[in-house]
Amino acid sequence: MASLGDERKATVSKYPIGRGLSKFFEYYSEFVSKSSPRPSCEEIVGAAITGSAEGANRLIKKLLSTLMDLDAANELPSHRGSSHKSLSDDIYTLRGRFPARVSVEAIAILLRHVTTNPVNEESLWSAVYGVVYEVSDQPKTLPQKSYSSGPANHGTVLGDLRRHWSSQYYPGSLEVLRKLVRKRVSYESMYYAKTLIFIQSSGMGKSRLADAFGQCCVMVNFNLRQGTNGFPAADDEILDFVCQKPPKADTDITTFSPTEDTSKYPNSDKRKDGIWDHSLAVGLLQASFETLNTWVKEQNPKEMSLGQLAAARHKEMAPVQHGNWSARTRERIEFCTLVVKRATGIHQELIGNKDWKVVFNKDGRSDIRRSLLDSSTIMALFNAVETLLNNLRKFARRGERKELHLVVVFDEAASLLAKHPSGGLGNERYVAFNRVISCLNKFKVWFFFLSTESQVDRLLPPADPSASSNGRITSYREFRGRPTPLRIFPPFVALQLDIEDRRIMESEGRSIELLKPMSGFSKPEHMKMFGRPLWSAYTDSVSLSQLARSKLIGGTEDPYDPKNINHVFAALSFRLCLDLCLENPRTFAIASTAVNYHMRVVVAVDTRMEVMETTTPSEPIVSEAARHYLCELMEDDEHEGSDELEENYKSRGDHSSGETLESGKSRDPEESCELRGDAPAAEEVEYKWSASIRTLTDKLLRDGVVEKGVKGELYSRFVLTLACDCIHLSSPEPTAPFTVWRFLEALYAREHHKSISVIEPRILSAVMNFNHFTSTKASLHKEHFPELCHDLFRRSAALQLAFNQPLYDHIIPIYFGSPDEDFTPSKCGVIAVQVKNKEKPTNLNGIFKTVEFNEIDTNSDPIQQTRATPKRKAVNPSLEAETPSKRRTTGPTLEWKKYKPGGDYRYFDKMANPILFLLLDLGVTKPMLPPIKVSHTDSQADNTDMWAIHSQGHGENIFGCLKSMGCTKASKRFFRSAASVPDAHFELAKRNITFDRLSRCSRYAKFDMAEEGGRKKKNTNTQNEDIEMAD
Repeated sequence: MASLGDERKATVSKYPIGRGLSKFFEYYSEFVSKSSPRPSCEEIVGAAITGSAEGANRLIKKLLSTLMDLDAANELPSHRGSSHKSLSDDIYTLRGRFPARVSVEAIAILLRHVTTNPVNEESLWSAVYGVVYEVSDQPKTLPQKSYSSGPANHGTVLGDLRRHWSSQYYPGSLEVLRKLVRKRVSYESMYYAKTLIFIQSSGMGKSRLADAFGQCCVMVNFNLRQGTNGFPAADDEILDFVCQKPPKADTDITTFSPTEDTSKYPNSDKRKDGIWDHSLAVGLLQASFETLNTWVKEQNPKEMSLGQLAAARHKEMAPVQHGNWSARTRERIEFCTLVVKRATGIHQELIGNKDWKVVFNKDGRSDIRRSLLDSSTIMALFNAVETLLNNLRKFARRGERKELHLVVVFDEAASLLAKHPSGGLGNERYVAFNRVISCLNKFKVWFFFLSTESQVDRLLPPADPSASSNGRITSYREFRGRPTPLRIFPPFVALQLDIEDRRIMESEGRSIELLKPMSGFSKPEHMKMFGRPLWSAYTDSVSLSQLARSKLIGGTEDPYDPKNINHVFAALSFRLCLDLCLENPRTFAIASTAVNYHMRVVVAVDTRMEVMETTTPSEPIVSEAARHYLCELMEDDEHEGSDELEENYKSRGDHSSGETLESGKSRDPEESCELRGDAPAAEEVEYKWSASIRTLTDKLLRDGVVEKGVKGELYSRFVLTLACDCIHLSSPEPTAPFTVWRFLEALYAREHHKSISVIEPRILSAVMNFNHFTSTKASLHKEHFPELCHDLFRRSAALQLAFNQPLYDHIIPIYFGSPDEDFTPSKCGVIAVQVKNKEKPTNLNGIFKTVEFNEIDTNSDPIQQTRATPKRKAVNPSLEAETPSKRRTTGPTLEWKKYKPGGDYRYFDKMANPILFLLLDLGVTKPMLPPIKVSHTDSQADNTDMWAIHSQGHGENIFGCLKSMGCTKASKRFFRSAASVPDAHFELAKRNITFDRLSRCSRYAKFDMAEEGGRKKKNTNTQNEDIEMAD
């Protein structure tokens, strides 16, 4: 082992370890105490690399994290040949690639030095250098992120954010933005301003995209964040300048005019604010252009191109890789200081200039903008930007002359919406900046406005100038000689999700990723690959979970409130895949709030119609955060108001039609049990699921804000997800995979478990892992399998299928292999779900045209049954101890053949495993006994192997998870709102959509009112057409 050298020894002496390893020692002691005999260091490292011992990999990563956080690691230089500036950076790189391409011997030596008491610090740091040196000599087989040099605060959130910011930017959004700007750079006649607003929810990478754009285009960027720590650091000098209020002494200065009687202006306060705000805007922009021009003139155009100039400028202004949250480069601080000093002088000159104040004498339709363009007082701003652009052109090479030369970025632009001088909250100052920017339309300068809190409703003006909604100021955008208003550019929303997943799937690591065992899909390091880029910046899973929970409810420190409409909509959207009803005008405000504060993603914005299409992405990290909130126990004070909601529900009469609310009444405790054991539950334990569902029902569904489907698909997604949460609450690892048997046992009430247990053991022992639903609008095809199942597994998701998808409404992937072995796509299977909402039970054999289902009689001996399908004697396996394979050791031996589904199951004919079909007949009020039936296909007839569970009803007597989670009453109200039953009036009116159904017999069928509720009778003249209510 090499000696440290005198300088490194001095650094080690100056920064002793002290108690810096104490937490690791606790973790190490706990790990070895579970092993007998005590493992050697080599055995621990070997187990960490191979994954043969639980916790070994985590132990080594904990060691590396602990070491890179020590002061000495940040002060010691990197090993010779490294591109980093500190040993801490080297350790971080090693930790990121572990266990790939590491030396077992070197890490074992390091572990031995760390666990030897007392610790020889010089030997320990020598061993660290030995580890990183050994790794550096290994060939690179996977793409690595590139990190900026310089010490970093590793092990902290700030350090994680800095490392992530300096990593290579993933292509896509940047290319689209460049193309968009290049295409529109010369537009000036028909558009109001060269302004682009980045509208997207938090964590999507708006700031990072603007920064990447500035690496190839000279950029002036200001961060106007207020109040809290954030990254990149705020430019406090600029923030203080743009948010300043006029001092009392300046009040007369902004309104006094020696040539006119200002008392004649009906709104003198508004005029005063306009003078002040526009003076700030002109001052900041002009000062920025002049100060940047001074820097540009110091550079040599003969030695660098325009692109190289932009890169040099970006390097000076980029976030630092050391220091606290507010740390910035010396050059950036100096630039901001000079800008504010110059801007203050310009601002004072303008508010004292009588010609400038005349601009604001009229406040009619676009009067101020026209006056600005005609005023000589704004010529200094024009000269400043023109001079700067002329100097930038000197650097442009032949291929750069048509490119954009300058961009100005206002990050955290919502600060411009803060209280203006008159004291209220509005966007007048933001409008003033936009108005001044619009006067620069003839120059090749673009302006980007970004905000973590997107503030869609205030940053984006209505496209219709005659409309002013949601408190936004009307923007008429009239111009000389134009019969129509000037247009505005649509907002930029094309920021990508799943970047880390895309990155690895496009690299050499794809094959390794696709072999990842299913058990790895529930690990935080895997889940954070999906969704917004922010998740991948965090290396600590605890900090990541806390961040996701905080952002889900708007970034507050308050707890999740199941009565808060925004909290509930956010949490249930990420679990149940809620969609907004765009026809309802209320949805714009709800969607805006969800985007601004609760991580809903914008897909498209129609500025003319003021319609915003949004979606809830499939993000396992956020779904887990929502699960955490929904599975919290209700506090006593959170039950307040439940009685009022209950009375409101009863007064609406929604509980008629077959089921009544039970007040204080429950079933026999012997009929139900908690999932955590066989002991009967004396009363329901209420989780926040229940109150959240009540809020969803009373404040979103009843008002038509949320799409609920036509058959009760939303209710079915609810009970299926609730069953998963029952399992998670009883599991030591809430995100771990679980068997199909555990899922069915949690889903259905206890009295039906005997019936379910007859299903083939291969299906019952298959594993699944979904924790949320996502959706598709595309039709299902057999070519999609089994890759579709694999990708759903990787996201821990189930799929809501497209509207009018034949046969099935949901699919839930299941896996017939071992969750701890390499993933094999051929072992994928599905649980296919169809939802019905009819009062009379559905005929299972009427759904599929080419196969015959045979009901399993759970009370008969399988040998005595004469049906074609083999039968088994029902058993009642326990939740944990027995597996289906073990249960087959007694009784008759049955041969379960492997059949390939075909015919009506054509979607799955590439999958060799049996299918489990769940028919949820939710609307049945008088079920045919038994209420849950288990059937199996006549496999000899059609080479198919499908098992079916047909349930009739929607209450706790069918779905045991409702009682286990305390949702019995809330679910009844929810179902009445979520599963509409069209009446005769609706059915007859619907016939006016002539080709709503394509068969001729459907168009000419006789409408019969004989059935209760106005339902149409089935046409008995044909076996192939079911003309009942479309469901």
